[in-house]
Amino acid sequence: MSVKHLHHVTLAVPDVAIQKSFYEDFGLIGETLGDRAVLHCKGRKQDQVIVIPDKKMKLHDVSFGTTKTGLADIEKRIKRSTDTTLEHEPKVAPYDGIWLRHEFDGMLYNINISDPAVGLGGPKPAKKLSSLDINTPGHYTRLNKKGGAPFDTKVCPSRLGHIVHFTTDVDRKIDFYTEVLGARLLERFDFEDMNFSLYFLGFDAGLEGPMPEDRAERIMWLASQSGVLELTHNYGTESDDDFSGYHDGNSVPQGFGHICVSVPDVYAACARFEELGIEFVKRPDDGSMKGLAFIKDPDGYWVEIFSPIGLKKIIIGD
Repeated sequence: MSVKHLHHVTLAVPDVAIQKSFYEDFGLIGETLGDRAVLHCKGRKQDQVIVIPDKKMKLHDVSFGTTKTGLADIEKRIKRSTDTTLEHEPKVAPYDGIWLRHEFDGMLYNINISDPAVGLGGPKPAKKLSSLDINTPGHYTRLNKKGGAPFDTKVCPSRLGHIVHFTTDVDRKIDFYTEVLGARLLERFDFEDMNFSLYFLGFDAGLEGPMPEDRAERIMWLASQSGVLELTHNYGTESDDDFSGYHDGNSVPQGFGHICVSVPDVYAACARFEELGIEFVKRPDDGSMKGLAFIKDPDGYWVEIFSPIGLKKIIIGD
């Protein structure tokens, strides 16, 4: 199968103008086309985020690009599939190609003929700072100058920073991600006057550079990492009988889907999860997509388990 690149995602929102303004404020380039907005990163021509009007806020579809030959091959595979169906083109669809829905997640996908986005000399990542330029008790590094960028500075996103999970049992949650999945607790911030604490976890293989000893520099280092998991514990939720718990995003109304971790051997990892009594959503050999699994963390959030070689087999075969 010949999917070549991620083309765009489409978000359905009640107010397109507000959503467009939000993305433009943190650096995306936006354009209004009729009742929709299209946005892309600076230095790229391809639409990367499309915003369409709808009464409810949701992820409408995910679109991938391929070649003419690849599209024909994909369509044949879908027709042979027992758990993927071809869909009629939505009225809001701005692109040709085929539309399909997978019964496992119910998500709408588009495959169209397109070339990967061409870089146009966009901004390079900012140089790594040697220390955090903020003042804290007993640590004064900034004198007689502003602590942040001017308000008219144009900000351009450069990486995925972190994902937030809310939890009522932070100890159980940390045990799961450190003892079961092998993450490391990087930092904890307590905001007692606001009744919440934040816990940041990461995987050593994905961290850039050693973690600094100096706390101010460590905060700066943490803020520059990619794919970090942040746990938020609001004090009192663990003992509040009237609190019904946090929504995991995978029951109605659907929203957040899952996080994903990569392992060398999915089957070996899942054998260990079985021994630990971890709850599975999907085992490696369930369904038509063999070699990947989904488990639940203590709060019911889904975690996908996959390996690079396993993903290659799913997408393009052996």
